[in-house]
Amino acid sequence: MGQVRLSQNPIKIRKHHGFILAFIAVLVFVQYYNSFRIPSINEEETFISVTDVEEENPVAQDETFTPHDGASFVNKTLNRDNNRIAILSVNNKETIIDDTDAEEEILAAQNETFTAHDGVAFVTKTLHHDNNKKHLQKMICLVNAAYNYKVNYSYDFIIFTTLPWPEEEVERIKAIAFPAKLSVILEGPPLDERVAALSEEDQDYLLKRCGIEGGIHDNNTNITWFHHCTEKDSHLVANLGYSWQAEFRSYHIWTHSALKDYTYMMWFDGDAQPAREWDKDPVDAMVQKNLSLMYTGFPYGTVRPYSVMNKAMRQKLNQTYGKNLCRPHTKSDGSLGVDICKDGENKAFDQVAGYWHLTNLDVYRKEIHQKYLKLHIGPFPFSRQWDDQIAVTVPAAYESLENPGSAVDMSSLGMHLKIRHHRKYDAKEKAPGSDAVFIKQLKEDWPEGYNKCHKYF
Repeated sequence: MGQVRLSQNPIKIRKHHGFILAFIAVLVFVQYYNSFRIPSINEEETFISVTDVEEENPVAQDETFTPHDGASFVNKTLNRDNNRIAILSVNNKETIIDDTDAEEEILAAQNETFTAHDGVAFVTKTLHHDNNKKHLQKMICLVNAAYNYKVNYSYDFIIFTTLPWPEEEVERIKAIAFPAKLSVILEGPPLDERVAALSEEDQDYLLKRCGIEGGIHDNNTNITWFHHCTEKDSHLVANLGYSWQAEFRSYHIWTHSALKDYTYMMWFDGDAQPAREWDKDPVDAMVQKNLSLMYTGFPYGTVRPYSVMNKAMRQKLNQTYGKNLCRPHTKSDGSLGVDICKDGENKAFDQVAGYWHLTNLDVYRKEIHQKYLKLHIGPFPFSRQWDDQIAVTVPAAYESLENPGSAVDMSSLGMHLKIRHHRKYDAKEKAPGSDAVFIKQLKEDWPEGYNKCHKYF
């Protein structure tokens, strides 16, 4: 019996060896096949040659792409012909990009429908650093989230201020705009220097308007930007800083040295905020259509017929253009039109909204328009009633005579940018008046914008 057992053991061992060798052969074949396999572009896994698995696997796990605003995270990688490939999902489209040009290709893919143009700035004005501070922060962040990222943050922010900002506040607001460039520009000299440069007559009238009854002969002639001032033939009462911003925006802004290198100005009031991502590009439309003005909201205030102001305006228009421009109106194509009234005819002069507009600065810098705008802010300085809404409307209305269709309501181009201001979106659709309700609505309707900017709410 012992001999039988001894004679059978070698046979069993040989059988087991056969199974083991067959199993090893299958493993080698699978490994060999996978080392040459090119995976499908739709597969989720990362494939790595088994010959270098210990060396390459940590590298493949660690080398990830950096996500950019406006694009989804890079969610797939694979090897193809020894080159890293990334699949970038943008607007539900897949774009294949090489790792060596990842950043440039990501930006190009996400911005494929938006063209950055030279000489464009977002512009606003504030009296001092704490003036509408929270609204200003929201506006800057939301403009970046809605639009500026789509042109690779190419468009600069410029904040004009009347009083200097502390350096730490400048750095804080720059950080919100980053990677876009932001500049805080002191737009003019201190108030006492401005007053000293006026004629005695204008100084005296200014002081009396602002509650210093003795005028220049009063013992207390110290005047500040926060003095509340009245005007003859006007019901308006405003602090001097607010009256000055009307004059600055009407005349001085167009030729200010801080804007000399810019051609297009997108104006935002500090409390105007986009509430959606923009799917159409207003600047590109301005360039392609050679527009002088794009606006939202018309009519948005009026100079009433037969008013003292209307009569004064007629004189200024005739003195500049030799024409009695009157009754701006919306034409059938959605553009701004204007009539030429007969001598002595006195009609209302409607105006565009001032909280957002896009202007061609070269048009407003024309000598003829600068002549009107200088007359517009008179006959005395720091006037509130001769404001920027009329100043923006008049040159564009005149241009429409020679170049019909050059001033348009953005809605006529199918643009609905959803800019919130004074309980309206785009001066047409009802918007929340309460910031709390607006923020709640923003979170529901535009979570990407909310997530980027909620810290400034």
